[in-house]
Amino acid sequence: MKTINSQAWHSVSKNHQEQLQKTVSYNTHKEMLGSMPLEAPRKLTFVTLFPLAENVHLVKDVGMIPCLMAREHGFDSTLVCFSREEEMPYLLDEVKPLKVHTISRNRGYQIYRWPAIGAVRYLLRNSRSIDVLHLFHFSRETMIHSLIYKILNPGGAVYIKLDYGYTDHITPLRNVLFRVKQSVFGPLRNVFFRLVPTLMTIETSAAYDHFLEFYPAAKPRLKIMANGIDREWLDGHGFREKLKVKKNIVLTVGRIGTYQKNSEMLLSVISNMDVKDWSFVFVGPVEPVFQEKVNVLLEQRPELRSHIIFTGNIEKRIELYEWYARAKVFCITSRFEGFSLAMVDALYFGCYMLTTPVNGAEDLTAHASVGSIIKSESELIIELSRIINGELDVNAKTKQILEHAKRFCWSTICSDLASWLRPAMKRPGNS
Repeated sequence: MKTINSQAWHSVSKNHQEQLQKTVSYNTHKEMLGSMPLEAPRKLTFVTLFPLAENVHLVKDVGMIPCLMAREHGFDSTLVCFSREEEMPYLLDEVKPLKVHTISRNRGYQIYRWPAIGAVRYLLRNSRSIDVLHLFHFSRETMIHSLIYKILNPGGAVYIKLDYGYTDHITPLRNVLFRVKQSVFGPLRNVFFRLVPTLMTIETSAAYDHFLEFYPAAKPRLKIMANGIDREWLDGHGFREKLKVKKNIVLTVGRIGTYQKNSEMLLSVISNMDVKDWSFVFVGPVEPVFQEKVNVLLEQRPELRSHIIFTGNIEKRIELYEWYARAKVFCITSRFEGFSLAMVDALYFGCYMLTTPVNGAEDLTAHASVGSIIKSESELIIELSRIINGELDVNAKTKQILEHAKRFCWSTICSDLASWLRPAMKRPGNS
């Protein structure tokens, strides 16, 4: 910085002295600022509040949404739950850079479904610093969490991911009770939807239409957003290359033999077919009653022993995905489903889909263009026979299936989510 000697200083007028002092002071301040490191803008905070989250939830929507919002969209993401970090090994690899904040567990939480004391305490202490509060399902708990947050942080965003598994499989009694409940609480819920959430997402187009039938006030804030797979993680483990080696395998995954999964339909179809060189692989824990039915079938048709494979429960994801990579066909015979993550996995691996008309079947099969929606055992026999006899070339469908699967990648899904959320956020640092 230049200096002024005393002789020159006294030779100028008083007004000029004051002007020079201001100029010198400004330049000094400017130089000081230039030498100081600039502070990075604060990251927007994304908090997922899901008290019951465990390790397995990290690779589902509970963990993947905040993970992708941090990994690809610059948020500072935290999952708030009862579990501790050491109980969640997936944090080390699958969901970096997601963080976990542990809250205290209280008795009776799962019985009474009132908000956990630890969750309420967390919101009271931290709501003002949360930019997006991410909640699941529409329940009394979600309403209370949302209201606490919005009272303390009116400018914050509430995002509710609805698990609204609309299905035609509903008993008349349940339907009557549902409609009575709607007549009592529907108006109050519509007020809530109009005033509190910034954004809500629902998993299928059928569920979207059914939800708005009862809650029209939700329409301005409601979007369709499916569940997905972490394509980056799968590609990083070389599964894209493994798709080139497919075998004549029909794969089904789930709790084998439960009422919901309706596994006996597939077993009955197998018993009435010539399976030729095809194998049927059942992945998941097997109900004892169903195992007895399998034993009876194998006694009657011992030649099927080499064609029916039971793996039991597979906990290692890579081992599970090896089966998807080998299979040409994925079969789901459930009586009802939420949004099936197994079907999403099957799409990534290029499996042709055979499914009953469960929730999401239309969306996941692109309206039966990358799979078949079957409504009865006889229809399943027809479709499987066409595949086994070569009348339906599932290999020719692979490219179309893989293209459709891009819709169900978490990266694509969370890009949409970020674009929906950012316009509603007014905090500094938002771009």
